[in-house]
Amino acid sequence: MESRAILRHARVAPRKARLVADLVRGKEVDEALKQLAFLNKKSAYFFTKLVNSAAANAVHNHDLNRSSLKVSTVLVNEGPVFKRWQPRAFGRAFPILKKTSHITIGLSGEKVRKKVEQEKEKKAVEGSRGEGTTGKEAQKKSVRSKKDN
Repeated sequence: MESRAILRHARVAPRKARLVADLVRGKEVDEALKQLAFLNKKSAYFFTKLVNSAAANAVHNHDLNRSSLKVSTVLVNEGPVFKRWQPRAFGRAFPILKKTSHITIGLSGEKVRKKVEQEKEKKAVEGSRGEGTTGKEAQKKSVRSKKDN
C-alpha cells in the first residue's frame, strides 16, 4: 500500500529540489527526517513537511505502521515560471525566471492489523489447542457444577 503527499507551486527550482530528493529516496521515514533536519538547503523544509504529511496520511487513511514506512517514490517536476525583468544599461531589459516545482512523495509500508483481527486469531489458536479456559476459570466452573448437584 502506498500513501502520497503532493506539494504544488513550491518556490524552489526543480534542479535544486532534485538534489534533496536523491538524498531522501529509499530511506525509512525517521532516517529521512533526521537527514533533512540538518540539511542546509531551502527545499529541505518542503521535503520535511511532505514526509510528515505522507506519514500522517499512511497512518490515518491506510492503517499503515509508521515504524515500517519507507520513502518509495520521490518526483520533482517543473511548475509554472514567474517571468520578471531586470533593467540593465542603455535601456535594455534582461529576463529573470523564477522557477517553481511540483513535489510528490510516496511512502510504502506494512499494514497494521486491527485489535479485532488479532483477538479473532488469538481465539482461533486457543480453540485449536483445546485450551478454552485458564486454570482459575476451570476451577470456578467445577465449583459451580458441584453446587448445582
